[in-house]
Amino acid sequence: MTADPTHLEAVGATLLVQHGFVNATLAILATGLIIFLAGLPISVYAARHGLDMDLLTRGAGFGYLGSTITSLIYASFTFTFFALEAAVMAYALEAGFGRHPLADAVVPTAGNPASRASSTNPSGGLPSTATASC
Repeated sequence: MTADPTHLEAVGATLLVQHGFVNATLAILATGLIIFLAGLPISVYAARHGLDMDLLTRGAGFGYLGSTITSLIYASFTFTFFALEAAVMAYALEAGFGRHPLADAVVPTAGNPASRASSTNPSGGLPSTATASC
């Protein structure tokens, strides 16, 4: 079986299919608890002393330039995550409907040649390119 990026994103579903509901639920809850306990002291300290991510990265030894670079890394990670989630959702919609249901909304001429007809062109077809200037 080949590793498709959309399949790698669905970690919870993979756990569910391979190990069952109870084991997957316990593993997800245990991992969430470990992450929560690891982040709790940092977030409490940051909330008490008014620290943000820039100050935390500067204080961790990254300096001003490192703080900027880590902020760019966070932003790029966020956009990458959004792109992966969009790919997962598009894959799910395509799997559920047989084709992407919003394909005609995004590109109106994708599957419907009649939608190419222009109201300004009485012939109903595509505009003539003979009069187009370069």
